[in-house]
Amino acid sequence: MDTNLPPEIRLLILQYLSQHELTQVALVNKAWSESAIPIIWKSLWIMSENQAITLHLGNYKQHYRHFQHIESFHSRGMANAKMLLNKTTTHWTPRLRCLDIMVKNNNCYLSDDDREREVEDRRYASDSSDEYGSDYDWGEHYAREYDRPLVMNREEQEDLLEILRRNPQLKSFKFAMVPEDPQAFLIQLAPILPRLKHLELFHVPDRHRPVVNTAVADAFLRICPSTLESITFGVKFDTTATTEEATRTKVLIQTLIESAEDKHHPALRLLRLIDPMNKGKAEALAPFIKGCSNLRMIDAPAGGRNEWESHNDWIVATPAFHSALEEATGCRFGTLRGIPWYKRDIDDDESDKDQSVATRISTFSKVGNSKGYWHTLNLSFTKASTLTAKAIADTCHEGLNSLVVVKCEEFTSQEIQAILANATHLRHIECNRWFCDPGQPMLMAQDVLRSTWSCTWLVRFNLHIGGIPRPDIIFDEKGRSSAEVFDLDNCTIEKSHAMQRKIYRQLGRLTLLEELHLGYVSIGYAHKHQPRRVDKVQRNCLEMTLESGLGLLSELKNLRELGVAYMAHRIGKEEVDWMQANWPNLHTIQGVLYPTFAEEDSVSDQLDMMKGRGWTYA
Repeated sequence: MDTNLPPEIRLLILQYLSQHELTQVALVNKAWSESAIPIIWKSLWIMSENQAITLHLGNYKQHYRHFQHIESFHSRGMANAKMLLNKTTTHWTPRLRCLDIMVKNNNCYLSDDDREREVEDRRYASDSSDEYGSDYDWGEHYAREYDRPLVMNREEQEDLLEILRRNPQLKSFKFAMVPEDPQAFLIQLAPILPRLKHLELFHVPDRHRPVVNTAVADAFLRICPSTLESITFGVKFDTTATTEEATRTKVLIQTLIESAEDKHHPALRLLRLIDPMNKGKAEALAPFIKGCSNLRMIDAPAGGRNEWESHNDWIVATPAFHSALEEATGCRFGTLRGIPWYKRDIDDDESDKDQSVATRISTFSKVGNSKGYWHTLNLSFTKASTLTAKAIADTCHEGLNSLVVVKCEEFTSQEIQAILANATHLRHIECNRWFCDPGQPMLMAQDVLRSTWSCTWLVRFNLHIGGIPRPDIIFDEKGRSSAEVFDLDNCTIEKSHAMQRKIYRQLGRLTLLEELHLGYVSIGYAHKHQPRRVDKVQRNCLEMTLESGLGLLSELKNLRELGVAYMAHRIGKEEVDWMQANWPNLHTIQGVLYPTFAEEDSVSDQLDMMKGRGWTYA
């Protein structure tokens, strides 16, 4: 390998190499090693205490001299993060920009039924049937294996705070553990994050979420750095407090206010609250909202009976919160929901006609003195059609956070693509036909490739993509030749994979995704752990194999749920191993056990493939 190339040229070459290829290049000679090492160590992932660094350079204790290159550090639990406090690391200037402390084990997301199945899987995998006797304490087992690892003790808390103090230049901080005293932790945390842009705290399962008084939470948010662009806050807001608790809360708030001045947050664009909201909680956050002049994305559930009836309605339904938001941003935010068929009178069919809905969407921004944005649009079970879709694409370039379109067959693929290309603040999108044939996708491949999606803030994507020729499928479920049933237009596997790779690249830009549902989910879909035969599957879909380009989704590090139900996917052990290595937060796969061609041997292999992973699967 040429050693006479200028360093700038070597850096350009190295940008196109994978992590494994970079480690090979680093062994060539000194010149290439000096160019490759900073790139190799730029992002460090430590997934277990005894794990060697994922870059295959050996035990990390031998490589402290390379820590000066680390800009992004990701660790399961605090035990592995303590390496950042080693005394040998104090001689170099910190460059850490991103710190991510994840849950120690994704099993904490499992339901009680899934936990029992996981234990059975472990016994099956280890063939140790005598390990668990009839009097085994399952409650203690669950607490030890799944719950306690989420709790951070005081020593670990002090270590974390010291790491943050040593890295005042930190831009992104994600923390998915629970301190013993969350309110005291917030008091200590607020003053030591002067330049932070992205903050994510306590994004953990509901049963583990810490409880914080609403007044303390509001005070903490108000004194957070004014540089913040996004906040994800996963506490449970406590609006009821005893006299003793109220006195303690006042002391905590006073301590917070004294620790730093009350700040405005002109850069904040996203506020995400994991805890279901209500009027009391929303009113408590109004003082903080008044300082957020550029806030456009507010993402929080309302805890109603189902998502399309309750999600984000509390924003408009709480006058104090909505008034504070309008005062700060100069904008009005609205929600629009179609009347479901099961709540509508027989003669009440005017309000959901296409022209009526389209006119209402188009004129909202023109009413009143302030600019209007639609925050949530739920058009499920309505007659919304082409005019409505065009109105959304034309007028909802900003502000639209959630779009749910279920049972609206008239929305075309081109219209959905136009929405994805224009709605810059979109966080949730769900468009499916529900009761219809899964072979009728909502979004066609040729439309996906026409323009780049601008909705890079998406966290939930529920659309099944079709129009992909699949010459690898030889027979359908009835044994008929695919050439007789489907028009492949003389497409080869190479051409099919080339098209799929372009779609994977489009999806790969959505790096904030937490839920990716590409399969069809019907009303009768049951979250069971037994394979199910299906008569109809989507055959013009993504193959979901590494050969077809699945590896282009490697940057979806936040992904938690993957849905491929009723898809003719070819996910095998190699793909599942890749998912486990590249998607560290993944805990649920829906549809992996759905046999495309109903082969009993393949179903058995699929079950074996999923055992011992610590995932919910169906």
